[in-house]
Amino acid sequence: MSRNIKVNILSGFTLVELLVSVAIIGIISMISIQMLYDGVTLRSKQYSLETSSESVRVFLKQISKAIVESKDVEVPTSDKILITGENICQTFSYDGEGKKILYSKVESAECAEIGSQPIMDPEIEIIDLSFSPIGDSLSVVNIEIEGVYKDSLGEHPINYKTSVSPRMTE
Repeated sequence: MSRNIKVNILSGFTLVELLVSVAIIGIISMISIQMLYDGVTLRSKQYSLETSSESVRVFLKQISKAIVESKDVEVPTSDKILITGENICQTFSYDGEGKKILYSKVESAECAEIGSQPIMDPEIEIIDLSFSPIGDSLSVVNIEIEGVYKDSLGEHPINYKTSVSPRMTE
């Protein structure tokens, strides 16, 4: 009894098998590239937010320390504060045209107008900086900052509110 067994001598893959494998590799590649892009973008956004938050945090720490250690705090307008300490006068103000926070420091008990310098990163655009209440010899100062941090990934909003009380030393 002899069996007729046909042996397929053509080896390789069919066109359908090749197309399926190319499609699977394409799908895996697209998913991998998207995950890599999302990871890089997320890290860049996180860095941007850390940078903007740190810059505002440093400003708030600087102004809070000046207010706490002051002898007198005066808010002549809602966008300017004069802080007088032991032979030092510091001024923080908002420049609406340049959209920056300006700072000046004078080694004197009297606050004289001198050239102010921006104190935040150039990428940060301040939309509003306000101090309240308006007056002098204040027991508490409310500070509100609204702005935008701009970078290659777009705009990141900034909005901080805080209150600071000077030390009462009498």
